[in-house]
Amino acid sequence: MKNNGADIQRADLIYTKNGGKRYEEWFRTTTTIKKNDTVVAKIPEGTTHFYLNVIDENQFLRSYPEVLDPKQPSKSKLRSYAKRALQPASN
Repeated sequence: MKNNGADIQRADLIYTKNGGKRYEEWFRTTTTIKKNDTVVAKIPEGTTHFYLNVIDENQFLRSYPEVLDPKQPSKSKLRSYAKRALQPASN
């Protein structure tokens, strides 16, 4: 993600330990924001998929990767958020 001028106020790691299952359960954990706007997060053991949510000083939220189809967010019929999420290197 690129900073376009607004200061990052908060960043959360959103993760699941059962991505792709019928009833995915997602959790949030805090991260550390370094002076150069680098976000550092410890991925909990057992995590199968994750997102990074970043909120700036204007309360603008961005998720990485994008949760919905950025070209047609209203038509996104995501049955599993894991389909767009990142996976830890060990998986």
